[in-house]
Amino acid sequence: MHKFKYYGINVASMKKKYIKFILLISITYLSLAHGIAGKDIISSLTLPPGFSISLFCFGLGTPCMMTFDAKDNLILTVPMRGAVVALPDLDKDGKADNVVNLLLGIHFPSGIDISNDNIYIAANNGIIKASYDPYSLKVTNINIINSNLQGDRDKPVYRVLKCTQGRNILVSVIAPCDSCLPSNTKLGSILEYNGNGENEKIFASGFLSVFGMAYSPGNLNLWAADSVKENMNEKEISEELNLIIPKKFYGWPYFYGDNVPNPSYKNQNLIKYAIKPQFKLPARSSPYGLKFYSGNLFPEDCKGDLFIALHGKNRNRNGYKIIQVIFSNNNPTKIRDFITGWISPDVEIKGQPLDIAFNSKGEMFITDDYSGNVYKVIYKKP
Repeated sequence: MHKFKYYGINVASMKKKYIKFILLISITYLSLAHGIAGKDIISSLTLPPGFSISLFCFGLGTPCMMTFDAKDNLILTVPMRGAVVALPDLDKDGKADNVVNLLLGIHFPSGIDISNDNIYIAANNGIIKASYDPYSLKVTNINIINSNLQGDRDKPVYRVLKCTQGRNILVSVIAPCDSCLPSNTKLGSILEYNGNGENEKIFASGFLSVFGMAYSPGNLNLWAADSVKENMNEKEISEELNLIIPKKFYGWPYFYGDNVPNPSYKNQNLIKYAIKPQFKLPARSSPYGLKFYSGNLFPEDCKGDLFIALHGKNRNRNGYKIIQVIFSNNNPTKIRDFITGWISPDVEIKGQPLDIAFNSKGEMFITDDYSGNVYKVIYKKP
């Protein structure tokens, strides 16, 4: 385990350190309580026939974004702990054996990916790269390879990080507000770097908040979900599922949803450049993590479909669930609910799914940053 000093870790006085310590203890206690209560969440969740869900790990606090290493160990970020952890299941009983701290002291780590024996983490204002050994669960050669990401060092910011097939890195930079003219071209964009965090380029722009990116199997098209302006009419807008084309513009802050004009900034000249979403997602559902299914465990008709965690916001019933976007001929055609029940009929929030990952067996894993749980989903033919 490495304690890694990064932005926001060193404070000016012992008083601030003490306050942070008390807050950390409080968060840990509350997360553990949520995690224990999370065992009861399972009974509230509804899945299609043949699928079952179980607790893989609980009491993590704010489990966030995930990836798997070459040995099928689940690796994830825990932003409020400033940690990157591994959850091995060596005895194959369907539950994490223990929580292995790989890195500590990172300022709000969120996005994570592994490529070529290197682990990459997107933190508040920088990208961390380290050598990683999946056999020993050890990290070495830890470096901040880029510290120029746009954002507030003191305000937690979620960033998605994805390694490309060409071993470059893609990092999302969320917009600073629903409706404002960007002061920097990086804001509301997806940035691209080489494997050392150099040669920065704007890969695509015009996004409000990209919290998930995924490559489709076969053709390796890049897909991302984007949210919309909060106070727009729900009948006129929807969350977006976008096919990401390099160097293209996707609307923010001038257009939302199906290129609906933002009344605050009327610029019709730009509409000819704005790429419409490929598919509409439920309004105000807050789409976060998304992954295509290419395994052999789920039914055959799941292959090539996209699963999205709708994190939910303001108790809107459109969120708080996992949906399945059905693809046909490489295009999204319709959606159906896959897992529901994280919000009750009387609008009691029980959990908020955040990210999705699949291991080599085709088993699904879900992080829930509200309850502190990580879930595992398997399928057995009824």
